[in-house]
Amino acid sequence: MWLPPAGDNAGFSTRSNRRAVDAGLTFRPLLDTARDTLAWVRSLPADAPAKMRSSGLSREREAQLLAAWHARR
Repeated sequence: MWLPPAGDNAGFSTRSNRRAVDAGLTFRPLLDTARDTLAWVRSLPADAPAKMRSSGLSREREAQLLAAWHARR
């Protein structure tokens, strides 16, 4: 998940999970999380995914970054 590091999201990715891991937190496989999240998004009302897309990269910016990344290869 990518969130812009400003406003309400400032510092979000700087939190440590060390205490939770030390207390026994385990992680499920990324593929399971991605699959289940996609299934959940698809179960939402038709307008919900568009609202959820308001955070993160725009489709245009994502396409620009991917094109630049592929051009490096």
